[in-house]
Amino acid sequence: MQRLLIAVPLALALLLGGPAVRLDRPCLAAELTLEDLIELVRQNELLYEDIDVVLRDSFRDQADHTGQGPGKSHDGKWSFTTIITRDDTVAHYVAQGGRFRYQEDNNSTYLDGSEHTLHHTSAFDGGTTRLLTGSIANIIGAYKPTGLPIRPHTLLLRMIGRAEQLSAFLGGDAMIKRDPYGYTDNETRRQTEYVGPAEYRGLRCHIVRSTVHVLKTGAQANHSDLWLAEDRNYIPVRMFGYEHDISSSESVGEAEVVEWTEVKPGIWFPARVIGSCIDQRTARLTGRRVPGWRREYTIERVSLEPQYRAQFFEEFSIPAGTIVYEYEGDRLVRSYQQGAPPAPREKADGKAGRTYLIWLGTLLVPAAAFVLYLTRKHRRRVHTVPAPPQP
Repeated sequence: MQRLLIAVPLALALLLGGPAVRLDRPCLAAELTLEDLIELVRQNELLYEDIDVVLRDSFRDQADHTGQGPGKSHDGKWSFTTIITRDDTVAHYVAQGGRFRYQEDNNSTYLDGSEHTLHHTSAFDGGTTRLLTGSIANIIGAYKPTGLPIRPHTLLLRMIGRAEQLSAFLGGDAMIKRDPYGYTDNETRRQTEYVGPAEYRGLRCHIVRSTVHVLKTGAQANHSDLWLAEDRNYIPVRMFGYEHDISSSESVGEAEVVEWTEVKPGIWFPARVIGSCIDQRTARLTGRRVPGWRREYTIERVSLEPQYRAQFFEEFSIPAGTIVYEYEGDRLVRSYQQGAPPAPREKADGKAGRTYLIWLGTLLVPAAAFVLYLTRKHRRRVHTVPAPPQP
């Protein structure tokens, strides 16, 4: 009954255009539950459903990578290691009336000194999803989650590779699976609990803890503590991450919002976020805690009233020479090179089409994997990818 009574003023606040959704703290703070917090977060997320935002992302790796290089993964399969030491990205995200467009321009420097540029554009016009990454394009006759949405409630989680809504993340695996951008695996289980109220830099906060358990052993692998700021639309203002094989009591990484902007009266958006992590490899090998990486997000502009014409989401230029894969849902129906004579339609259903789908992996559907590709490229200094399949 309590949550039913809470839901009524939440809905009224949104309908009447109230700036921020919150509980009557003096009456209900002591009774607040995790379910109440999730509902409060979800209702506040709706305030940012339509958005036009530009984010600048700066990543710097300070870790010691002596001895790291090509090799085999833990299961003995062929793999290669890519270490990104410097990464600068500008991302533009627009969501409007159920449509979206995302563009990312990225420049990376690898450990060997080589420099790489990545341009990604994806858009959904209400019926078709299109995406272009480098020389590969997908056209999908349905909605597919691509790109990496820029949302205020998930900026801190973005630093650790999470893309789903905060309300879904807090709900554990069941809710994460229902989120288009959610990611779970079959070896772990995520469980969230409400720790209690706190204060940080004058802001009333609620601490929630998300713990990952290993299903096979029941052991706790890691956990994260998020500080949700009640006075900032329940946006996480602070986050600590713990890897239990290093320490369950001393964090390996942290992130915080250091500047805010008030987009509308009572509606806030993080203007600057800073995160850092120790070198976990060194900590595991030697027990020493030395700097690993530092990351900073800067919001260059944000509006909650985008006014784009439909053509903004529909127009999508694919350069000549681009390899294009067309899908109906998750089924590959056609592949061709832009500007070249189209291949017979039935060939896309053969072995070559299936092999390429496996090889491309994170760039093709399911698009949630594509999201993780973009995220982990930034989040992990060392990441392993599968070898190309044998012909």
